[in-house]
Amino acid sequence: MSVWRESEALSGRGSARSVRYSLEGTELNPYWVKTAGMKRLSSNFWLLLSLTFAAGYSVIWLKAAFAGKYIMQADAGMYMFWMQRFVDPTLLPNDLNVAYHESISPVGYTALYQSLARLWLSPVLANKLLPIALTLTTTVYCFRFCLQVLPVPAVAFVSTLLFNQHLWLTDDVNSATPRSFVYPFFFAFLYYLVRGANVRAIVALGLIGLFYPTMMFVAVGVLAVRLVGWSKGHLRLSTQRRDYVLLGAAIAVAGVVLVPFGLLGQAEFGPLVSLAQARAMPEFQAPFGRISFFNDRDPWNFWFDGIHSGLGLSLNPVIVSVGLLLPFFWLFPRRFLLVQQCRPAIMLLPQMLVSSIALFLAAHALLFRLFLPSRYTMHTLRMVVAIAGGLALCILIDVAVRAYQKRWQGRKARFWGWGIAVLVAMPLVFYPQIFWQKHFTKAGLVTGTVPALYEFFQQQPKNSLIATLSGEADNLSVFAQRSVLVSGKYAIPYHPAYYNQIRQRVIDLIHAQYSQDAAEVGRFIQQYGVDFWLLERSMFTPAYLNGRWLGLFDPATTEARSHLASTSRPLVEQAIPRCTVFETGNIVVLQAACVGRRGEDEG
Repeated sequence: MSVWRESEALSGRGSARSVRYSLEGTELNPYWVKTAGMKRLSSNFWLLLSLTFAAGYSVIWLKAAFAGKYIMQADAGMYMFWMQRFVDPTLLPNDLNVAYHESISPVGYTALYQSLARLWLSPVLANKLLPIALTLTTTVYCFRFCLQVLPVPAVAFVSTLLFNQHLWLTDDVNSATPRSFVYPFFFAFLYYLVRGANVRAIVALGLIGLFYPTMMFVAVGVLAVRLVGWSKGHLRLSTQRRDYVLLGAAIAVAGVVLVPFGLLGQAEFGPLVSLAQARAMPEFQAPFGRISFFNDRDPWNFWFDGIHSGLGLSLNPVIVSVGLLLPFFWLFPRRFLLVQQCRPAIMLLPQMLVSSIALFLAAHALLFRLFLPSRYTMHTLRMVVAIAGGLALCILIDVAVRAYQKRWQGRKARFWGWGIAVLVAMPLVFYPQIFWQKHFTKAGLVTGTVPALYEFFQQQPKNSLIATLSGEADNLSVFAQRSVLVSGKYAIPYHPAYYNQIRQRVIDLIHAQYSQDAAEVGRFIQQYGVDFWLLERSMFTPAYLNGRWLGLFDPATTEARSHLASTSRPLVEQAIPRCTVFETGNIVVLQAACVGRRGEDEG
């Protein structure tokens, strides 16, 4: 198999360097010569071009993120709402949702936002700016790693561009949540690993664990898989002592990183839900559960497409699908000559797949002790497919250009080479902006639609508690900075010690809101210390109770429907004319004390 051979010659006064690439037994394609740096286009140019696109995507994001006052990425809201206490510790006091989400936030992630808050950068603002730094850092390490796989800067540019496009078509980077930090740290781990910078690789592995522990297991798994190789028709273990030392160091660092996370994250709210518990809970059943996991009717969805249970393979932009052909190209190295130039670093791609899929299967076997199976594969698959897609695309371009070179020489060959490159580059570069214009960089972006409501609650005491079944509960903790009794977004059923309390709160709220018993309403307000009751006028119709989230709380919702079917209206609905303190459109806010006094009077 041919390999790249690089010869360097100093010319002139000793300050200018020319680099010449050649192949053993074959001529290097003039197209790649031209784009690989032979005419003073160095890897720095292609890296700069990669960063230019990354910065351009970031600008599109900033324009969307700052288009209004009340805009937030949906998943980010789950992390940002309680972190506002870094700026004002008096916000959201004695809030169960705050206590839980603080306990499960990764140590490194929390420390970063807390440090930024000390620099007067609020968590909400930091959350909108961090995607820029994450994208640029990911771009640098992705490009450098790709260059270690195939030392042609143009190919590294294509793979990096595809990966950036994929990132901005999902909510992986724009949310600036823990999973957003996987990519810069994991690519850094891969780059330092292939460069032999083992200390830096271990540091990167530790950072992965501080921000997203599940992917740290994948990184450790990669080091374990690397110990096994194929030699003389047999699988053999590495004989290099440094490989075992590196794995041992990684395991030690992983243990150190996980100790504080385990102590802080599990002590207050106990262990994760067991398999038997989850099986019995509607919250884990597909397709309408809060965590849509079990899907006995559709095995394909369960194992491949399920966002929590499946492998999580994503082929956006669609052009990355060509990466699936890469193993086929390896079978015909004489036809696909560029394959021959790949370095041993390319073996990290299948090693990543082996490690992540092994952990995926282990997570299924040990549900839910290793958390969600998809968290071990969805990120590695995205990295591998994007890099493979860039490689495969450039290999096909190389084949096409060679075919034309056999017919034409000189200028015609160059013309067709550049022509093919331009034809491929146009859709490659502009695909997201043209076909995903409304979605590109905006995945999961939520705009608060009731500014007057948020501003009303901002004027209320900071220890106010709002009871509501409205979807606006998801926004109030971030936009209004006031506590809500329950919220569909925050009602995560992974820890029974937390979720059982939330579930009971929802059931009690449903009973009280649709009850005709004044004493029951009064007891509810007193028990939870509710200050405001947020209603939608449409709540008092049977159709409202058919919503996906409320449907999880039968028989409470069934009883509520029966109350609505009777001639007497719920007490809370009757209190609207007398107890309203704010009203806009379909939304009404009642003073809970006013509703409670009615309950005491009639009690």
